[in-house]
Amino acid sequence: MIPKLNVEVPVVFGSANDVTSMNIAMGNGVANFAVPGASAKPGEIGNFVISGHSAGNVYQNTNYKFIFSGLPRMVDGDLIYMDYEGKRYTYKMIGHTIVDPSDVNVLVRIANENPDKPLITLLTCYPLGTSRQRYVIFGEQINPSY
Repeated sequence: MIPKLNVEVPVVFGSANDVTSMNIAMGNGVANFAVPGASAKPGEIGNFVISGHSAGNVYQNTNYKFIFSGLPRMVDGDLIYMDYEGKRYTYKMIGHTIVDPSDVNVLVRIANENPDKPLITLLTCYPLGTSRQRYVIFGEQINPSY
């Protein structure tokens, strides 16, 4: 949940990271995107990564094709909530960046720069309606206290 953007969406876990699998998963919400070095679950030390559409295929019949279109409006301090295994985790946005689509190492760099913290990273295509770059928001867990 992202209150500032009025977003509440299910997270799909267990998807493969290829484009087809991720698109199928994101058709049902947002998708956990785990790569070596950035594969934490909510509440764990490391980087928990979620990917969502900013402007999906206009012909795709899904409620989630624009779910992350508002990420560029977020600012440091904005809150992100994640309900996982019966517990609510609260994250505070601490930064953002824009990277090339091939730069998945940014997910590992964020974890390496914050080695003792549970983190969340949200990523989406950018600019809106294109897939030229990725807009990446990262936050640290503030509740429950770690």
